[in-house]
Amino acid sequence: MPAELLKFYLRHPLRLMRQLYHVCLQMPLSYCLQNREWKKINTDTENLIVFIVPWKARPKGGYMSIFSLATTTKKLKHIHRSEVMLATYVGFRTYFKNSFINSREPVFRFNQIKRFQGLDRLILHLPEIYTAKFYSSLSNGDKRFLTGIKNVHINILNQNINYMPSVEAIASLKKLSPKITQTTAHDKYANQETCNQYGVPLHHFSVYLDLSPYPRIDFENSKKAILLSLDKNEFRSSIIKTLKAELPDYKLVVVEGMPFSEYMLLVAKSKFSITFGEGFDGYLIHAAVLGRLCFAVYNEDFFPDDSFTKMANIYLSYEDMAVDIASNIRRLESDKNAYIEIVRQNMVKINRLYGYDKFFDNQKRFYLNQYDYYPESASHNC
Repeated sequence: MPAELLKFYLRHPLRLMRQLYHVCLQMPLSYCLQNREWKKINTDTENLIVFIVPWKARPKGGYMSIFSLATTTKKLKHIHRSEVMLATYVGFRTYFKNSFINSREPVFRFNQIKRFQGLDRLILHLPEIYTAKFYSSLSNGDKRFLTGIKNVHINILNQNINYMPSVEAIASLKKLSPKITQTTAHDKYANQETCNQYGVPLHHFSVYLDLSPYPRIDFENSKKAILLSLDKNEFRSSIIKTLKAELPDYKLVVVEGMPFSEYMLLVAKSKFSITFGEGFDGYLIHAAVLGRLCFAVYNEDFFPDDSFTKMANIYLSYEDMAVDIASNIRRLESDKNAYIEIVRQNMVKINRLYGYDKFFDNQKRFYLNQYDYYPESASHNC
């Protein structure tokens, strides 16, 4: 172990313990479980669909979205006639199940894909955060395997437009396949402009999570608690300071490292929540579905349109939120009708965008090669 790394771990013994747990226990156990589960896979298949996920299991919305896509894709086997699996990104680090989210989907390691020796077609769903480095991360053996498959289709999961790589980075994927597409999670950037910007066909997947199992709690029985997203934000500390000073009777709870089911129970019990992230994200939507109110700042990259700024829980800026948030909470905690009406307004817009039938149909059309948009300067045979 390098001297600098040793000094670091001596200063942070808990991190050392976590690292040892991961390498010495969690990783070997994951390999064992993956190998056992692999026996259920039809390795003689000619068609395979793989969803790539980060190597570390976390309770994040993007992770849940990919698992949800994989589960629904399995239900479309009559269309794509493929085996479907999840695999961690290139490398030895992996896990078998994401215990933070409500999914029974097993996760395999990327290297196991090469055990399919008779593939004629491979669809690889790749998160946008890995696109730029994907080709360079592959071993020579990985590259030979992928280029040896007759039909390889790489789809970039564009879940956050701000994380999309450069056009040049996307072009590097064409060393592996001429067929590159992108699918979107947010309606806002699912359009011709985004399609033209990256020069590859675009199809809107959207997102869907079944929230029906989670409890709904009456307004009167909710607690004086405010859930706070963990997102980094330059205004975060000042807003939290304001909340502590002006709302001392409220408990502030940071959503961090908890299973999704535990988080949803907290949403149901807490009167309010605040997202410091994308704005039109899971924190806002999950709260509304459970009859709770989440405050956010309008972000033109993710909100479908600016009509959301007319709602009392959506601010134009974090400066406005810092000034008004405490008084807004005080007003709404004692006005049940106003609270419920704002939640209703949120749900009207959310229901127009999301639903299982739409989500299912979006994926069905993708596997039928019926994409929403094609680059205007290119032919439609991509």
